[in-house]
Amino acid sequence: MKRRLFSIVLVVIALFFLAEAIMPKAMVTFYPIYKDMASHRMIKNLNDYEIYSTAHFNIYHMGYERNIPEIARQAERSYRFITGDMDYLPKSRVDLLIFPDYESMDSFMGLNGENAEGTYKDGVLGVLSPSITAGLDPGVIPHELTHLVVDDIAKGNYPVWFTEGMALLEEYRINGFLWGQGLPDGENRYTVEQLTNSFNSLDTDMAYKRSLDVVKGISDSKSYRSLLKVLTYLGRGDKLPAALSEIGLEANSLNNF
Repeated sequence: MKRRLFSIVLVVIALFFLAEAIMPKAMVTFYPIYKDMASHRMIKNLNDYEIYSTAHFNIYHMGYERNIPEIARQAERSYRFITGDMDYLPKSRVDLLIFPDYESMDSFMGLNGENAEGTYKDGVLGVLSPSITAGLDPGVIPHELTHLVVDDIAKGNYPVWFTEGMALLEEYRINGFLWGQGLPDGENRYTVEQLTNSFNSLDTDMAYKRSLDVVKGISDSKSYRSLLKVLTYLGRGDKLPAALSEIGLEANSLNNF
C-alpha cells in the first residue's frame, strides 16, 4: 500500500513538472486564437457605433463625436512610430473604440472602476472621447497601442508590470515625456516580486513608476533591441527569467534598476 502510494506521489510530481514545462508553450500557441475570438465578440457587440476607417485603424465612435479627424491623425502617427520602433506590424487594422463617457468604457472594457483615459483588452483599444477629457492626451494612443504590440509579440506571456513599463517607455520614446518624474523614489520602492505578485493592489502611481524604471533599466543596460528580444522569447513560451537570461541578464538583478 505504501509503495503504491509512493508511486502515485511520484507520478503526480512528474505530471506537475511536465505541466510546468508544457503549459507556457501551449498558452502561446493557443492565445492568439483566443484573442481573435474575444476581439471579434467585442466588436460584434457594439451597438449604435459608426466606423471611420484609416489606413491602419477601424475607429468606432458615436455619430456625434466631433474629434474623429484629430483622433485619426494621432492614431496614424502613433502607429507609424510604434510599429517602426518595435519592428512589428499588426496583421490587420487595429480596432480603436472611442467612448462617449467613462461609464460606457468601464462597462464595455471591464475596468472595474479603474480611473483611466484609455485601455486595452483582447486586441482592442479603448479611449475616452477628447470632448470629456479636455483634449486628447498625446500619450494615450501610443500607450494602448504598445500594449497591443507587446500582447501580439509575447502572446499573452508576460506580467502586468512588464507591459505597463513597455507602454510608458514608448510614450517617452515618442513624445519625450518621462512619466512619474517628481514621484518619490528610494529604499521603499517596490520590488519586482511585489510588482509581479500584487501589481493591482499596489499604489498605482508608484507601481507604474517602478515598472517604467525596471523596463527602462533593462533597455539602458542591455539596449532597446535586446529588450525587444525579451518579447520574442516570451512569445515562444519562455518564462521571464529565462527570456532575460537570453540577453545576459539575471532576473534577480532587476531590483537594482
